[in-house]
Amino acid sequence: MQHLRFTVLAALLLVPQTAGASITPTAPDLGAAAYRNAGPWSVTSLVGIHDDTPFLHILSFRGGNIKPSYIGGLILGRTITTWRDDWVWEWEAQVFQHSGLQSNAEANAAIVLHWTRFPWDEGLDTTVSFGQGMSLATERPPIEDETRALLHYMHAEIAFRPPAWKQISIVTRLHHRSGAFGLYGVSGGSNFLTAGLRYRF
Repeated sequence: MQHLRFTVLAALLLVPQTAGASITPTAPDLGAAAYRNAGPWSVTSLVGIHDDTPFLHILSFRGGNIKPSYIGGLILGRTITTWRDDWVWEWEAQVFQHSGLQSNAEANAAIVLHWTRFPWDEGLDTTVSFGQGMSLATERPPIEDETRALLHYMHAEIAFRPPAWKQISIVTRLHHRSGAFGLYGVSGGSNFLTAGLRYRF
């Protein structure tokens, strides 16, 4: 009987410790680990409006010359590699449709570099990215002065992911087409302020 009492007492002491260990929260995936664990692929949906202000002026919060021309589209992305748990390289294939002051479609291909490490990531996982590539419009976009269908593509992006969202991010992106300082033989271009959602899988 004494042995039975000792066994029951030991079991009662161990159960709370075991239960507590089983519900210990795990650290959220942050940085490049969040990309690896959510999956190598992504689909992003964006909509936006034309800002007839130079790219660098918009980045320095001196934009605001909004015009009634709109853009909407889908982006398929794939992780190429990660480096030092801070940097992520990806490629993107993009399809957009314009409306308002122009009605052409647009297809883009880009290489994207993401910086994934910020001090506040445990509260709001944040990434900043910069993309470069080529952009092909189905016709010369009328809002772009002195331009043509094939131009340089570039973007600057900030994305946010609350810790509870394992695969979904909120995306804000400055979408840019231009002649790349005369590299494409023209000087015109366009900028669109866009926002949307990204799903990683």
